[in-house]
Amino acid sequence: MGEVIIEMFPADNGDSFLVRCIGDKCTNILIDFGYEDTYREFIKPKLLELRENGEKLDLVVLTHVDTDHVEGAQFFFEENGFSINPNIIEVGEVWHNSYRHLSYSEGKQALSERDVKKVLRKAQSLPTKNNQRDETKVSIEHGSRIASLLYNYEYSWNGLFNGNAVISNKNAIELNNDLKLTIITPTALQLDRLKEHWRTGLKKIFPGVPLIDDRVFDDAIEFVSHFYPDLGVPNLSEKASEATGLESIADSPFREERSIINASSITFILDYQGKKILFLADSQPSIVKSELERLFGNVTFPIYFDAIKVSHHGSKANTSKNLLDLICSDKYLISTNGNKYGHPHLETLARLVVRDSNKKNIYFNYETESSLRFSQEEWLREFKYSVITAEPNKSSIIII
Repeated sequence: MGEVIIEMFPADNGDSFLVRCIGDKCTNILIDFGYEDTYREFIKPKLLELRENGEKLDLVVLTHVDTDHVEGAQFFFEENGFSINPNIIEVGEVWHNSYRHLSYSEGKQALSERDVKKVLRKAQSLPTKNNQRDETKVSIEHGSRIASLLYNYEYSWNGLFNGNAVISNKNAIELNNDLKLTIITPTALQLDRLKEHWRTGLKKIFPGVPLIDDRVFDDAIEFVSHFYPDLGVPNLSEKASEATGLESIADSPFREERSIINASSITFILDYQGKKILFLADSQPSIVKSELERLFGNVTFPIYFDAIKVSHHGSKANTSKNLLDLICSDKYLISTNGNKYGHPHLETLARLVVRDSNKKNIYFNYETESSLRFSQEEWLREFKYSVITAEPNKSSIIII
């Protein structure tokens, strides 16, 4: 039977995972890129190593447009260049939902040259985490955001969906004979809400510019998603639970986040030679729960997964008891350094381990305030779990 190796890169408060499915052949999937530093310090060297071994990236998944997930992708596609003759590594397919997938057109007229430059100029001004960037190899007239790079360098973009949006579907997508992916979210409803959010943002930021089928708006979407306020998370400002017992912390009141962008995350089940792994991006638990019930209504819950990537860096607003009634695992992956929003929240960690007496391993790519508190010997013994934290400036490696 084949082996799955997950490398959880140090991505600050973001996400980036390399999934290697190793059997008669090796299939590589890269999920998100974190920030520019993540790409330059960790991802790029790994990709060059894969290329030296004669391997490629079979699939790149950009789960949603938040900077902490996709900033590094911009620098990768700039440097990788044309898909037919890549500088770093061959990429078989890219999944990334953008403007072009949501049918905005309000007319057939072409944009004026003035409007095009107005949109591109603002789109190119989107700051990076370090507020600096290398000179792009693509001129401003052609764009240098992720969408333009995918266009101009001719990548297969949502090709397995015939160029349409990546969307929930009962039929699994087969990457090869051994590996298939079942898309859980986004659903059509989440994409409709995202469409309206983006439409409103585009009209406010680019007043008077008609929204038509022009690729320039794919670049603009990244700018809009960064600067146009989302509904956000309702309880980030609340203090962490002051309860002393892990069970009482797990019972803390739950309020789900309302972020439209996070709700549109691409989430999926990876199935490789009987091993199942659940990747939840920044998804909302009620949506995932509903889709799992729809997709697997005839099975007995909870469904066991060989590993689960916990949603939204372990935010307490993205992991509910209701969802955990449907899924279980002995390996949970949490990606964050905890510096920006205090993730992971202790409430989430508690919910993961108090449900039953089965042994669980919780993997962190950074030591955080919550992971330290969660490592109390009394709790570890009582609830039969282990805390596994990567060494500083090293990836977490999970073998399944």
